[in-house]
Amino acid sequence: MVILKKVLKIILGFFTVIIALVIGLITFIYFLDDDTSNMCGSEFIEQSSSPNGNLKAIIFQYDCGATTSFTTKVAIVNSNVNNYDKAIVKESVFSVDWNHDNRVPLNALNGGPEVRIKWLDNREVEIQYPALARVHFAKSFLFFKWLKVKYSTFYQ
Repeated sequence: MVILKKVLKIILGFFTVIIALVIGLITFIYFLDDDTSNMCGSEFIEQSSSPNGNLKAIIFQYDCGATTSFTTKVAIVNSNVNNYDKAIVKESVFSVDWNHDNRVPLNALNGGPEVRIKWLDNREVEIQYPALARVHFAKSFLFFKWLKVKYSTFYQ
């Protein structure tokens, strides 16, 4: 009888640990998905549709508070996407900021760098950004949209 109680205690302890790990993992995944947190915010700047109207490039500014700089991002989405929310942030193909650069004019530091969109045709878009800006990421081809993305700089 004593051995049975010990075995039951071990099994109960094992299942308690497993349940705690599962709850912890679910909680971790829930908060991991919230990559924008409550401190971050995004502001729509403009959008530009492809010549055939099937896709659109959305330019927006992203900010996560006083300790980070403003970031300008571009997302390429299907034209039927009407709501501007966190889903657009996850579709970003380009991200750039000023990197707290002292060579940048002070009036430019009130937000993220200016970004320009130029559709070359239905399957190619050019994203233009200031030469002094720091690029975080820049995707060059979107497979599921069959879209080539080109980049160029300009001086502000």
